[in-house]
Order: sequence, then structure tokens, then C-alpha cells
Amino acid sequence: MRHLPWIAFGLSAALLVGILAFWTIVPAREESIPAEPGVERTAMLVHVAPALRSPVEKAAADFERDTGIQVQLQYGPSEVLLSTLKVTKQGDLFLPADDSYVHEARKLDLVEQDYSIATFKGVAIFRADFPKAAKDITWEDVFRDGFRLVQPNPATAVGKVTRERLLPTGLWQRIENAKPAQVGSVVEAANAVKIGSADGAIVWDAVAKQYPTLKVVNLPNLELVTANVSVAVCKNATARTEARW
Repeated sequence: MRHLPWIAFGLSAALLVGILAFWTIVPAREESIPAEPGVERTAMLVHVAPALRSPVEKAAADFERDTGIQVQLQYGPSEVLLSTLKVTKQGDLFLPADDSYVHEARKLDLVEQDYSIATFKGVAIFRADFPKAAKDITWEDVFRDGFRLVQPNPATAVGKVTRERLLPTGLWQRIENAKPAQVGSVVEAANAVKIGSADGAIVWDAVAKQYPTLKVVNLPNLELVTANVSVAVCKNATARTEARW
């Protein structure tokens, strides 16, 4: 998995955005974008999935400091972000947690260029005081009576991809039979496990790394649950001039 602690917003033909590998520190540019006389800089609106919140917020803060241009981050499940972009036609960058949403946005003529930035993998997380060592936890622990499983809903990338990839294995039917509680984002699922209101969840590895006290387990077949993450330039981007830096 590649990690993301810095995002550079820029343009080649329209708006070139490079998001570098997670936790790879990229020095900020010292110069700032010169403002054109009499021209007010336009804030950049980024539609972003909650799974990417931590690195994107750090990158946005660096970008604002170096350029003086405000970055507005609008969070939501990937399917909701796509629906919002479809309805409003507003935004500069589209950053869902799986590139299938970028492909769909392209079909709808909502985005232009897109750039691959990372790969997510599905992992199972368990509360810190779960009465088994991580190496000893199996699917049978997830499906035993009384286990409180929480899952991001199908509008999220991890919810959709988990269902698609585990359905042929028979595991998805068992997950559905376990009647997991559904939440609105992968971060909400991880938080539920962290505070102990749930025993476990399937989340992205990038999110699991933000919860070092939880037990992380690569259960069999979860290697099938992967997502390629891409960032796309919105068709109706309004911050083009500022983003040419």
C-alpha cells in the first residue's frame, strides 16, 4: 500500500493534482502563487471520501499555507460524493475511495483527467480487549453468536467492494446472516470498534493504521478486497488559474 501525507494541487492542461505515497514527506515549495492584480483567488472545492481524511487535511493545510488559497473539503461516502457531483456539477477535485466511482463520473462527463494515487486493502479490525490474540482470530469468531459486527453501508467504497469481492466466496452471505450494524462511513465503523460499541469491522488498511490500539487481522479472502484510489479533475472546476501552480 502506498501512503499519502502530502497532496500537491496543480495543472497541466486543466488541474494537475499529484498525491504522493502515504507517509512520504515531500518538501513544500517555498514560493507562493502570485495573485493577478484585481483578481480574487477562488477557493478549491474537493469532494473526498472519509477514508482519506487524515492525509488530505494535512495536505490541504500545507497547500493553504504555501499558496494562500483556501481548500474546502466536502466529505461523504463515495456514492454520495458522486451523486452530489452529478446534481450540483460543482467542485474542483473528486477523490472517492475507489476508482470505480471515477470511471462512473467519467461516463457521466463529470470529470476530466484522473491520476492514480494509492491502493487500499481490506482488513478486519477488532476491539483492543478482544479476548484473543490477533494471530488466533478467525472468521468463526466473527460469526459466533453475540459478536457485534459493524459494517460501512453499500454507499461507501469499502462496503461496495467488500460485498462484490466476498459474494463469490460465500462469506458475504454469512456476513449478511450475522446482521451487522451499518454505519455511514469506514471511519464511523472504526470508531465504533475503538470505543467498544462494536466488536469488529472490515475497513481499509489505511484507516486501520490510524487506530494503533485495535487488533488488525488479515482474514482469509480479505486479500480480494482491494481498491485503486484515483483523484479526478472535475469538468466544471472553477479554480483552474490558481491550481496551475
